[in-house]
Amino acid sequence: RRPPRSTQGVSSAASDVDKRQDPNYALTISLNTHLQFNQTCQIKISYHTNPEGLGVNWLSENQTDSKKPFFYTDCETYFCRSVAPLQDTPSIKSTFTARLRAESPLTVLASGLPKGKHTLGGLNEYYFEQPLPIPSYLLAILAGVLEYRSIDHRVGIYAEPGLINRSVEVLSDIGTFLNIIEKHLVPYMWQNYSIVVMPFGYPMGGMENPQITFMSPAIVTAGKEAENVAAHEIVHSWFGNLITCKNWSHIWINEGFTVYGERIVVEEFFGQEFYETSAAIGLHDLFLKTEELKNSPERTKLVCYTNRKTADYGYHKVPYEKGFSFLKKLEGLTGKQTLISFFKAYLLKHQYKSVASEDFKEDFIEYIS
Repeated sequence: RRPPRSTQGVSSAASDVDKRQDPNYALTISLNTHLQFNQTCQIKISYHTNPEGLGVNWLSENQTDSKKPFFYTDCETYFCRSVAPLQDTPSIKSTFTARLRAESPLTVLASGLPKGKHTLGGLNEYYFEQPLPIPSYLLAILAGVLEYRSIDHRVGIYAEPGLINRSVEVLSDIGTFLNIIEKHLVPYMWQNYSIVVMPFGYPMGGMENPQITFMSPAIVTAGKEAENVAAHEIVHSWFGNLITCKNWSHIWINEGFTVYGERIVVEEFFGQEFYETSAAIGLHDLFLKTEELKNSPERTKLVCYTNRKTADYGYHKVPYEKGFSFLKKLEGLTGKQTLISFFKAYLLKHQYKSVASEDFKEDFIEYIS
């Protein structure tokens, strides 16, 4: 889904220039008071970012249809540390508010709910709030020349002016996709949902940021037959965003469940033949990847133990398709409705939290016992 990137040069905030160059440096804050359990305090951190940080990305005028610069963040896996001084792990979630300023005609978006906009000193200032706790890798900011089109009362599409009509034409069914998966799971908790069709200079396939999924324009140019890719990103609103893997060793918790949910949508919307084709292609890709990794068998495990430097080891077809195959095996043992009923209980128990594979195993055994 995304090419592997080196973690060299990523640094946490620090007061010393040399320490800022050390990717292993941690900002440690010592309190001058003793806090009781459940007692809270406020900590203010003043910091600035490096425009060359791995989490911040700039597209030039030549990489956009509007011929205007374009900015976006990409914090997965451990790159939020170059955007904000947060505990940069999927095991910790937080809410946020943001005030973001940009010149006209740029539109600013963030992975939160828009709460207003006004002009300040020649700049447009935008306000956002994310009231639901999210892991650091889902913190997203974007600024560019964009148009918006509503699909229904909670779903819409952003794209550059030259691509907006085609984007709406190809992605017109995303509201239906959301409704399909929602009726099988728990209610959609994020209020609204938008896909941002990125400029052609965007190098990734997609990113499931809450409220604003980033999507490659290649999906739009491919036509309606590629619309099912949007279903995958929509399902992440439950698996990955609402309930999250505790660390990247358990990435199948995000991706395997999402592929399973994506194919629920595909089967119901496109039909059994499309579903079977999608599953067969996925299985073929899994066999190819397993053969490619035959000299690194640990990377073909469903739970592939990683660390910060090897987090991208899990970003290949194994956690996606082996995760799906594992869940299909459970479906065969329990029945589809029983498994989906478990999904609902699992989501309600762990929503807004991060889990490991052991949590899933324990919950599943308890549920079917």
